[in-house]
Amino acid sequence: MLNKKILVGLVAVAISGSALADGFYAGAGLGGSYFRDNGVGTSNFGGIGEVYGGYAWNFANKINLGLEPFANFASTDNNYNYGFRVVPGYQITPDTSAHLLAGFVRGHFNNGNDVSANEKYFSNGYQAGVGAETNLMKNVALRGDVTFNDYLQDLTTNNSRYAINGIASLNYKFG
Repeated sequence: MLNKKILVGLVAVAISGSALADGFYAGAGLGGSYFRDNGVGTSNFGGIGEVYGGYAWNFANKINLGLEPFANFASTDNNYNYGFRVVPGYQITPDTSAHLLAGFVRGHFNNGNDVSANEKYFSNGYQAGVGAETNLMKNVALRGDVTFNDYLQDLTTNNSRYAINGIASLNYKFG
């Protein structure tokens, strides 16, 4: 009887430990985006899609750190952006963790320099955000992120731009 309890306990620990196990992961999701260009005084809402992948390390059974490249595709004037971010997290329960997002973002925009809506340009900036993830099954998790992209001020036009994104995604953990 005691051996069965120990065996069941070890299996439960092994399964729940996979939530923060070291390894590669990839995900894709959909959500909404708000984009504001202070230089031309425009703002708009739209849909957004995201793909990302990365590698996560587990520290002390409760803390993890992920590094991931990402790309977003939006229906706003911020057509798409891509970058690289760090994702430090903390395991709240065996199946759920909360995380922060911080990194570099490069955005592609439609209407630059107050000249023409057809003009396209790029701008660098930073990304910050919060999120959570919960396991749906052994290697699949549901992840939700809210991010703020702040694009550095354009010195030639004095434009500042930002985007706020909310994205729900499915995350697959390899291994």
